[in-house]
Amino acid sequence: MKSQFKSVLLVTSALFIGFGFYIVFLWLTYIDDTVTEGQKYGFTIGSLKHETYNNVIQLLEEYPELKIYISYGPQAGDTTSFQPSHANYGKVQAHNNWSLLLDGDGEFFNVIKLEHENEVLSEIYRHRKYFELP
Repeated sequence: MKSQFKSVLLVTSALFIGFGFYIVFLWLTYIDDTVTEGQKYGFTIGSLKHETYNNVIQLLEEYPELKIYISYGPQAGDTTSFQPSHANYGKVQAHNNWSLLLDGDGEFFNVIKLEHENEVLSEIYRHRKYFELP
């Protein structure tokens, strides 16, 4: 009877410790960052659109599933996404807000959002989380 109690206590303790490490991992890997000066994540504030797009293409080495997500209208379905390539620059040139879905199409938990004003990069927003809240 004592050995069963010790086993249950040991398993319960291990679960609590494991859960604690998981919570710490989620907290340490969470990113919610906005940049309006300087450079970060491979982009430089003040870069022209075509320079920024070339930097997006370079991200493909680290994130091969990368997609650019563009919302072009007020309705929910007014969006498009595609893999960056030199041939696809025309698809983003007319838009000022680009969302880079680093983990692929429809994956919004690991994102870099780029905002342009007057053909120049003005804001970089980075968001990453490995959990979903209700």
